[in-house]
Amino acid sequence: MNDLDIQEFERRFAAEFDGIGDFHLGLAVVDLAGKYGVINKKGKIVIPLIYDYISDFSDNLAVAYIDDKGGFIDTKGKLIGPMIYDDICGEFVNGFVKVSINGKFGFVNKMGELVVQAIYDSAEDFTKVGKAKVHIDGKCGFVNQMGELTIE
Repeated sequence: MNDLDIQEFERRFAAEFDGIGDFHLGLAVVDLAGKYGVINKKGKIVIPLIYDYISDFSDNLAVAYIDDKGGFIDTKGKLIGPMIYDDICGEFVNGFVKVSINGKFGFVNKMGELVVQAIYDSAEDFTKVGKAKVHIDGKCGFVNQMGELTIE
């Protein structure tokens, strides 16, 4: 969509929604009365307005929250993995994103699988060599992408 199209689109659909986000992958997040969903460039709702928050799509996934629990949805609205996370910390880095459950940190892959259990007091993003620095009980080490402690 060019700028003129975006302005026309926003003018046409502004009365229907409280907010319309930018388009990513041909989809825009919209909100109405505190609930979020997704529309396509024709203005059709493709993901219902049932979420408390939805991020922009990146790598065909968006972060979504319902009742303070987060998870991931694809561009068709399909839930990718469970919605159990208290926080999803940033974006995917080297194929993984840091998540927290009950104040502990772990990592999820792009298939929604918790590959590093949320048992760490803190964690850093995965590096290009496939290791993430983690801290637990005042000690630090490194885990690999299968959740195995490789350097204590």
